[in-house]
Amino acid sequence: MIFRAEDNMRLIGLLFILVVCMTSLSAQTSVLDSTNVEELRAMAARLNERFLRKHAEAVAKAQQEGWPIHERGEKGKAFALMWLDDNGKPVYYETDNLNAAKTVSTDDVWPGGSAGFSLEGNGMIAGEWDEDAVRSTHQELTGRIIQQDGETTLSDHSTHVAGTILASGVDANAHGMAPKATLHAYDWDNDDSEMANAASNGLLISNHSYGSSVGWYFFGLLWAGDESISSQEDYKFGFYNDEAARRDSIAYNAPYYLIMKSAGNNRGEGSNSNGHEVDGGADGYDCLGPETTAKNILVVGAVDDIPNGYTQPSDVVMSSFSGWGPTDDGRIKPDLVANGIGVYSSISTGDADYDSYDGTSMATPNATGSLLLMQEHYHTLSGGSYMKAATLKALAIHTADEAGTADGPDYKFGWGLLNTRKAVALIDSVWKDQKEHTIQERSLSNGGTYSLQVYSDGTQPLRVTICWTDPPGTPPAPALDPPDIMLVNDLDLRITSGGSTYYPWKFASPDPNAPSETATTGDNIRDNVEQVYIASPPAGTYTITVSHKGTLYNGGPQAFSLIMSGGNYSDQSLPVSLTAFEATAGNGLVILNWVTESETNNLGFNVYRSQNKDGKYRLISSFKENKNLEGLGNSAGGKDYRYIDTDVKNGQTYWYRLEDVSLAGAKKQHGPVKAQPSADSPLTYKSLFPPERFNLRQNYPNPFNPVTHITVDIARAGQVTLDVYNIRGQKVAELIKGYREAGSYNVTFDGSGLSSGMYFYRLNAPGFTDVKRMLLVK
Repeated sequence: MIFRAEDNMRLIGLLFILVVCMTSLSAQTSVLDSTNVEELRAMAARLNERFLRKHAEAVAKAQQEGWPIHERGEKGKAFALMWLDDNGKPVYYETDNLNAAKTVSTDDVWPGGSAGFSLEGNGMIAGEWDEDAVRSTHQELTGRIIQQDGETTLSDHSTHVAGTILASGVDANAHGMAPKATLHAYDWDNDDSEMANAASNGLLISNHSYGSSVGWYFFGLLWAGDESISSQEDYKFGFYNDEAARRDSIAYNAPYYLIMKSAGNNRGEGSNSNGHEVDGGADGYDCLGPETTAKNILVVGAVDDIPNGYTQPSDVVMSSFSGWGPTDDGRIKPDLVANGIGVYSSISTGDADYDSYDGTSMATPNATGSLLLMQEHYHTLSGGSYMKAATLKALAIHTADEAGTADGPDYKFGWGLLNTRKAVALIDSVWKDQKEHTIQERSLSNGGTYSLQVYSDGTQPLRVTICWTDPPGTPPAPALDPPDIMLVNDLDLRITSGGSTYYPWKFASPDPNAPSETATTGDNIRDNVEQVYIASPPAGTYTITVSHKGTLYNGGPQAFSLIMSGGNYSDQSLPVSLTAFEATAGNGLVILNWVTESETNNLGFNVYRSQNKDGKYRLISSFKENKNLEGLGNSAGGKDYRYIDTDVKNGQTYWYRLEDVSLAGAKKQHGPVKAQPSADSPLTYKSLFPPERFNLRQNYPNPFNPVTHITVDIARAGQVTLDVYNIRGQKVAELIKGYREAGSYNVTFDGSGLSSGMYFYRLNAPGFTDVKRMLLVK
C-alpha cells in the first residue's frame, strides 16, 4: 500500500486500534529474531510482481474469451479469476459459532467456562485473506478489524469468517472463538506476496478459507482438469505444485507463522459427464486442492456440530463435502477437523445481520480463533513468549479427540477433532511444573540425536508428538498421482523401553487405489508430523529419541517441536555441575559467563538480576525463549555459556543469579555474582558485535507519548544523519549528525513539543538510506 498525506487521519484511526492489541517488545523481538525478514520481503516483492503480471494476462484473456472474472452465489459462495495455468486455462479462487465453540471445546476456556482459564484473545492478532473486505462496522466486530490492503467492496463470506474467528457475542449464538482479538484483513488478490510481508512483520497465524479451481468448479458446471494427463480425474488433486511450495517457503522463513487452510468442499462435486468423474470419484478420496498439500500449514476439514460436546469418536460425523486426502505422496491431510455445518456468524449486508453457512470455510476459522487462544495462554504463562508454528500445530494434533472408526490418523478426519480445552490445559500443566506433560522446542544438528527419559506408572497412555517446519519440496512434473516424496528432512521419532521399540503412526503406501486403509505403525518417511502412542504402557522407564535420516538440508540444523503426555520425568540428581560462573562489567552492559563440567537431563538456564544482593531477584531471560540458554540434555562433556545484559545503567551495581532446570523440574541456583557497568570501560556492545549490515530499526514504543527510542546499525564508519520529519516533509528534529564509527546506536526522540500525528525518520549513511514511520499519540 502507498500512503499519501490525505490518508493520514484514517491511518491514525487504524493505528489507535493497534495500541490496544500491541504485544510486548520482547515477544515481538523473539519472533522476528527467528524470522528471515530479508528473504521474506524479497519474496514478497518477487511474488507481487509475478501476481500483477499474471493477473493482468488472465483478465485480458478473460475479456477476450468472455470468461467470468468475479462472480458470487448464495451463502457466501464466490469465485474470482487469478491467473492462467501453464496450458492457458483460467485459475480461479473459490470460497471453501456457539455450537462451533462447543464442538471443539473452546467455550470451556472462555470466561465462565468449565476449565477456568478466561481466555478471549486479548492482545492477539490474526490475519485473514478472503474474497473481499470485512464489514468492520458490524456490531460483532467494531473496532477490531483493520483492512490492511484498502479493499472496500464488502463480502458476506469474508465477514462470516471474521465473525467466526472473533465476534464479540452481541448475539450469543454468533460468539466468535477469540472475542477480544484483532483481525488484519486482506482480499485474496496477491495473497502470497502479502502473506510473506505480514510474516516478515511477525504475524503469528492467518486464515485462508478458499482455494484455486480444481476438478469441477464454477458452481459445478466447468471442469479444470488437463485431459492430456487424465480425462477422468483432475491431476491437481493431491498434487504438490508451485503454490504449495511457495506456502512452505513462506512458513520455513517465518517459523512462528502458522497458515490455516480449509480442506475445500470438492468431494462429490460435479457430474459424471464427458468421462470426468465427480470430485473424489466413487470413494471420495484424493480431492484436496494443490495449496492444501503444503507440509507446513494446518489443513482443516468440516464435520457436523456437536452441541453437547465430544464424548466418543462416533460423535464426530463427517460432512458430505469436506475434502479428503491423501496427498499424492501419501501424507496425512487434512490435519484436523472442526465444525463446518450450520455455523452462525456475521455477514456484510448490515451491521446486525447474520446467517448460517456450511463449508470447510467455516471450520477453518473455528480452528484459527481457537488456536489463537492457545497462543494467548502460552504467552501469558511464559512471560511474553509465543509458540513456534510447529509447536502450535503439534499441540493441536497431540490433544485432538479421536475420530473415525479406528485409532490413529486417517485421510478423512486427519488426526481428529480439535480440542481447545485439552490443548490449553496441557500448556497450563507444563508451565505450572506438573511433570506429566512437556512442550519443547529443540533442534537437531546434522547427524545429531535428541533423547529424553520419562517414567510411566502404567495407569495412562503415553503419547509423544513431534512436528517440524520442513524446507519446501521440489514439485514433480505434472502427472496423475506422482508418488514423489516431498519431505526434505526426514526426522524419526522412537520410544524404547527394555527390549521394545515403539514406532509412529504411518500409512503403508500412497496408493490412491487403497486410501481408506487403517493407519499402522512403523517408519514414517512421508510426514513432518510423527506421533507415537502407547495405549497401555507397562510401568517403567521410557527413552524418547529424535534422530534423522541422511543429510539435513543445507547441513542443518533442523528445528523441531516435541509434545509429551502421560509420562513423568524421572526424578534424578540436580542436572548441572558448574566449573565457573563469572560476571564482567562493560560500558552499558554486563557479560555473564559460565562453564558446565557435565549435564544430566538439563533443560536449560534462567538468569535473574537484582540491585541488592539480598533483595528480590527478577527473571530477565530464560531458556524458554532464549535458545542460547538451552541445556545439552545429557552430556558427559561441558559447554561454555554466555549471556549479555544490556538493560543496565552505568554506575549502578547489579547482582546476578543463575538457575539450572532439569527435565524433572528440579531447580538449582548459582551465585550471586556482582558487576558494575562503567562508561570508562572499553568493552561495549559495538566492540563485541559490530553490525554486518546497515539497518534502521522500528522505533519502540510505537505509538508513543512523548518519548520513543530508535536503534540504527552502522556497518562501516562515515558521515551519518538521522532526522525526523512531519507529514509535510518538514524536518522537526536531528537525532544524529556527523561522523560515526561502525556499531549500533540507540537514540531517544522526545516529541513533547509536537502535536499528535504521523512522523517519519530517515537514516542517511554511506551507501544506505531508509525511512520508517512512527505515530505520536497524545
